[in-house]
Amino acid sequence: QQYHCKDCGAYRVLKPKQAYSQTTQETVLKACKERVSLGGITRIFGMSRQTVAGWIKRHAKHLPLLVDTLLPSQADDNWMTLWFIIDYNLEVLSLTI
Repeated sequence: QQYHCKDCGAYRVLKPKQAYSQTTQETVLKACKERVSLGGITRIFGMSRQTVAGWIKRHAKHLPLLVDTLLPSQADDNWMTLWFIIDYNLEVLSLTI
């Protein structure tokens, strides 16, 4: 519950809750990686959305950039082969119709 200090005008919690353990944070982040929704995580673990969102944001800062994780591009020969197959299949379909 919030306490309002009449001297300085600040609002504070008199008895703040204990911080979550590192294992709890890791379990929640693992659930996020398993594509559990934010609402589902808050219901399962009984914590606020703001807490989980803050953990996700802090975790995301340490991830590599998407550009760094992509594989190098392949030669365009694969695309030409694919278009040949599609074109051939369309011709065969038009002959059978």
